[in-house]
Amino acid sequence: MVTKFFCCIPLEKGCIIISIIGLAISGLIFTIHENLWTIMSLALSVISNGFLLTGVIKYTRMSIILYILFEIVHMTEMFTACIMIFVDLIAYQQMKCHGNCHCYWVAIGNWNYDEDHKDSRNACDQEGVILACLFLIYVLADIYFLKTAYSLLMKTHDSKSDDHALA
Repeated sequence: MVTKFFCCIPLEKGCIIISIIGLAISGLIFTIHENLWTIMSLALSVISNGFLLTGVIKYTRMSIILYILFEIVHMTEMFTACIMIFVDLIAYQQMKCHGNCHCYWVAIGNWNYDEDHKDSRNACDQEGVILACLFLIYVLADIYFLKTAYSLLMKTHDSKSDDHALA
């Protein structure tokens, strides 16, 4: 279990920071590229981080549990997007497929993609690798965020148990 968010930040303040970071990153991803996938990701992030914020402020365990559940779905969705981009990159490089689907994911590549120019395809491939790596970093950070929220949940559970033992 995590006892502090980072070296000196208590779990409660850390979870507030996590919810703000989650909302900011999702908003950033949404502004970079608007499509059905990012709308779903934004909705999951807003719902889950809203539950975490409510759980920390009102100190309710059910909200923290709902954050953990929704964030697991959101993390799975982000990991799936990462895998899809990498598979598309590999398929395009190895099998010389006709089009890059991952260019759909990359906003700049989507604006500059031209079938006839090899440079635009290479730029789109590079942007796809960067985007997929950023998704992967987000998923890894999200694992730590989930562990922190779970630690807060256990802390609230322990404090509720102590209150009932004293009564």
